[in-house]
Amino acid sequence: MIAATSNHHRPPSIPSTATAAATADAGVQFRLKLHHIRATLNLDPHLALSRNPNLRAAPLSTIAAAATAIASFGIERAALTRIFDLFPLLLTSDPYLDLYPVFHFLLSDVGVPFHDIRKSIIRCPRLLVCDVEEQLRPALGFLRGLGFVGANRVTCKTTVLLVYNEGTMMRKIEYLMGLGLGYDEVAEMVVRAPGLLMMSVEGNLGKKVEYFREVMMGDLEEIKRFPQYFLCSLEGKIKPRHKMLVEHGFSMSLGKMLKCSDGDFEAHLIKMRLRPADDQRSNKCNSKVLPVGQGLLPEQNEKVKMVSNPLIRLNGQEFLGERSLRSWQPPPFGCVKINVDAAVRVEATFVGCIARNHQGKVLKAYSAKLPAFDALTAEAEGYKAAARWAISMGFEDVIIEGDAKRVVDSYNKGAPARYGWQIATTLQRIQGLSRSLEATEVKFVPRECNSAAHELCQWAARTGNLGHIESYALPHRVRDVIKDELLSISVNTEQSSIM
Repeated sequence: MIAATSNHHRPPSIPSTATAAATADAGVQFRLKLHHIRATLNLDPHLALSRNPNLRAAPLSTIAAAATAIASFGIERAALTRIFDLFPLLLTSDPYLDLYPVFHFLLSDVGVPFHDIRKSIIRCPRLLVCDVEEQLRPALGFLRGLGFVGANRVTCKTTVLLVYNEGTMMRKIEYLMGLGLGYDEVAEMVVRAPGLLMMSVEGNLGKKVEYFREVMMGDLEEIKRFPQYFLCSLEGKIKPRHKMLVEHGFSMSLGKMLKCSDGDFEAHLIKMRLRPADDQRSNKCNSKVLPVGQGLLPEQNEKVKMVSNPLIRLNGQEFLGERSLRSWQPPPFGCVKINVDAAVRVEATFVGCIARNHQGKVLKAYSAKLPAFDALTAEAEGYKAAARWAISMGFEDVIIEGDAKRVVDSYNKGAPARYGWQIATTLQRIQGLSRSLEATEVKFVPRECNSAAHELCQWAARTGNLGHIESYALPHRVRDVIKDELLSISVNTEQSSIM
């Protein structure tokens, strides 16, 4: 009875010194973990915790081990940030159970060379969260059965297909067979245009087939010859170009219509419009050299005017002729052009990069803050930042273009040595980065051809806005420059070959 009374009135226990110390240490370790996620991996730790609750209990060593395992295959920090941002579960993955089996599968089973593993992962980080036995190996067997063997084997460009299960890919094949194609014919199309297996039937393939059959009145044989038709944008390329051909009363094969850039396509139209005049001239003109405009048919005079007059009108739109050579020009088809510029301030250097495709469409933009440099070093560091960014974005065929002539001359070893000694280390680093890309060209252009990048770095310096920028989020001044550049892209660059 006494004991019971004693227990009832026992005072609350006071935590021991050891327990309090352990709790304090756990708090310190948790804050260190959050700091590592923010400072080293450049991730939002609160967002990462919400998307991967296991992070709360995982030790810092687990996160560091996962990052080290992925980085060991040549994946740069910027790309690593993007991978963890897309798949935060990887932060608590076990390298030996989850990551290394995927790398070993890509190296040994698929046959991807070690130096291309990083390209496979950057292009499709989802590979790292796929189970080898349940997903990747069956998908590889299915693809090899389709014909992805030998010269057409799965490479770093097509390993993205491994994340699709057999049923999903078979559904696309069955749809194409339903058009009247045989299995072998479809398999050959897929091998030539692997992207077919990644498209939805309802939202993509079906709409393009409907337009091809009902509007273009096309023959199925043409799609067999050019399966890349399905990889082109219906609203952005197929419909506009087909409409232009119809308006002019011309016909063109699918391949010729869609493989070329907008500038090349417009050049083809001009050639086709001028061909009747050329035929008449060959019959009516002798070999005597005539002054410009004399002895020519009216259509031929128009042809001469088009070349001598810097203002050209095509399909109701005006293009600048010779002056267009002093404006931004699109890259070749399949290539990405990155324009870069640097703004030097007392306290820092700000870099602006804009990536655009062969149509002039902005793929992505990027701004960064670097230490304060002199003007020459700042420009060189800007080119280095552009190369590093291109790698992190997974771009392959890249043109890096800016208005720093001394940097470009020094990089291409075409200028006196006095231009390059100050920036020799930076130039060597750019060359090292460029080897991670399939093709890289460093070019100089006048300032007026680099206006968008110039405006972007100035904006970054004024506002302090840094990081990746979507096209819709670009500042108004940059968007206005890009809009003007698109309007002034000229077909005059192709006219020398036309004439």
